[in-house]
Order: sequence, then C-alpha cells, then structure tokens
Amino acid sequence: MKWQTARNGNEIYAFDKEKLVAMVLDPQVSEIPETKDNIRGISFYQDKAVVFYQTEENGSGRIGVLMANEPSILYGIMAEEVLDEIEELNKEAKEIAPGMWVMKCD
Repeated sequence: MKWQTARNGNEIYAFDKEKLVAMVLDPQVSEIPETKDNIRGISFYQDKAVVFYQTEENGSGRIGVLMANEPSILYGIMAEEVLDEIEELNKEAKEIAPGMWVMKCD
C-alpha cells in the first residue's frame, strides 16, 4: 500500500492514497461547540461537509488534506507541509480516522 505523508509540527501524518481526495490551501474550518477533543471543526468541499480532525499537535497548518471513506463521507486534517510517499507505516503509528494515521517525529 502507498501512503502520502505530510507534516504538522512534530507529527507526520500518513494518508492511504486510495482514500485521498484533495489537498486544499486555507480551507475555512468552523469550530463546533462542545464536540470531542479530536474534532477541530467542519468545512465544505464541493457541496459536501468535511469533518476536520486534530491531534495533540494543533499546529499552524494551512493545507487541508481531505479523505473519503465513502463518496459522501469526507474528513480531513490540517498540515503544514506535504512530504514524500512511503510504502509502509512505522510501528508507533496511531489511526486518527480510516486511512489516516499519525506518527511522531523527532
């Protein structure tokens, strides 16, 4: 399986390339009051709602990485920088959402 990677602060995200929909610069993400800690907010892409996740590293990323588990269900996360493709995840990777993983970096 191929994974696209991106960095946000001290974290590296890995995205299943088959689920990757788009990378959008400066998406408008609105906060959702009283939601789970791992939800950053909601946005829209091509008339579809996108739930944006966040991790412990809530950096200043401007790139919205959008994923789809099903055609009508979009989700994403913000990143600062798009990195390379990788072939496999490291052992410490934790799943954020289907096809979206976070790995710590030094």
